[in-house]
Parts: sequence; structure tokens; C-alpha cells
Amino acid sequence: MDCNHIVTDLQASKDKRFVEKLNDVVGLYLNPPNKALVLCVDEKSQIQALQRSQPGLPLKKVVAAL
Repeated sequence: MDCNHIVTDLQASKDKRFVEKLNDVVGLYLNPPNKALVLCVDEKSQIQALQRSQPGLPLKKVVAAL
């Protein structure tokens, strides 16, 4: 794993309830309810995958019906 990166910018949320929401999310990890399933999804829309584990599916030509 390559961890040689520099963080030059940090954007804080402007949501007035951010701290409350953050506490709720972190609380799920630190003290989850019984039989809870906690999933984490990190969307990084600005990062392009450099290597794919499987080739992409071939695209088909389609005609949109209006």
C-alpha cells in the first residue's frame, strides 16, 4: 500500500448538525446495537480506478424509446 501522499486541503462540513450526526455514526462503530450490521461506503468520485480486477462488460448500441 502506497501512503506517500500530501493532504493540502481539508473541507469541513457547513451542516449545523454535523457534530450530532458524526457522533451518531461513530457511535455505531464504537457501540453497535445487538445484531446490528454496520456498513461503510466511501464515495470517491474524483478518483479513477487504475487497475481493474475484472474487464469491463462490452457496451451495446441501444436506441432510446421516447
